[in-house]
Amino acid sequence: MIKRSVHITLGGRKLKLTVPEEEEESVRQAAKGINQIYQNYLEHYPEASPTDLFAMTALDVAKELYNIRLHELEPIYRALEKLKESLPVSKKSQDPAE
Repeated sequence: MIKRSVHITLGGRKLKLTVPEEEEESVRQAAKGINQIYQNYLEHYPEASPTDLFAMTALDVAKELYNIRLHELEPIYRALEKLKESLPVSKKSQDPAE
């Protein structure tokens, strides 16, 4: 696995990360999204500390991830479970000695 050194800025703080090459673009896009949310909070709460702004940003990102899991992934998981239940079970998978 090839790793790359990536320089990003989050909320005005410069960071150097080492990431797998195939994740570089997603890390950059994630940083861009975080900065947009951070900037929005900064505009609405200019008196807030950077720590508070990052906390609000983290909560916003976590809430979005939770909603994605709840509304988009959960129906897929339920459908997969129903499919799994409808499949015939082979004797091999039932016998732990084999």
